[in-house]
Amino acid sequence: MPLIAQIITLADAYDAMTSDRSYRKGISHQQTAEIIISESEKLFNPMLVEAFIHRMSDFEAYYLSIKNER
Repeated sequence: MPLIAQIITLADAYDAMTSDRSYRKGISHQQTAEIIISESEKLFNPMLVEAFIHRMSDFEAYYLSIKNER
C-alpha cells in the first residue's frame, strides 16, 4: 500500500475513534493511542505508529481546536 494511503488510514482511524457518532461517544485520545499501538504491524505501519505517538499531543490539540469551531 502506498505510504500516503497508510498515513491517511491511520489518521482516519484516529478520527473515527475519537469523534462522537450518533450511535456512540468518541473514546479518549489515550484509549485511541492504546488501540493504535496494539494494532501496530497488524493494521498500521509500525514506523507510522511510532511517529504518530510522538506527535499525539499535536493531534489532540488540533482535534480539540477544530471541535470547538463546530
